[in-house]
Amino acid sequence: MGAYEFQGLTSLYEIKYNEEFLLFPNPAYNRINIKVNRSFEERSIMLELLDESGRVMSTYLKTINAGLLETDLPGNLSPGIYLFRIKLKSENQTFKFVKN
Repeated sequence: MGAYEFQGLTSLYEIKYNEEFLLFPNPAYNRINIKVNRSFEERSIMLELLDESGRVMSTYLKTINAGLLETDLPGNLSPGIYLFRIKLKSENQTFKFVKN
């Protein structure tokens, strides 16, 4: 099991990470939005939803639409703390959020 490094502070509304991505709302109910604040070569981005132990629960291939990635959370997702991993060609970024 690998270690995770988190940047930024948890907020009730949003989490900012190095100004490239903004995850909101936090806590989330049925949808997570990720605002992309920079241009990437790729138009599609791979997202992974992980539980606290790092187990991949869902994988999504999303298209950046006007700088925003909208992702519906699985209907059977229990309240708790989860991670979203954004996988790019050149880097990976991991975000922590709360599911209500």
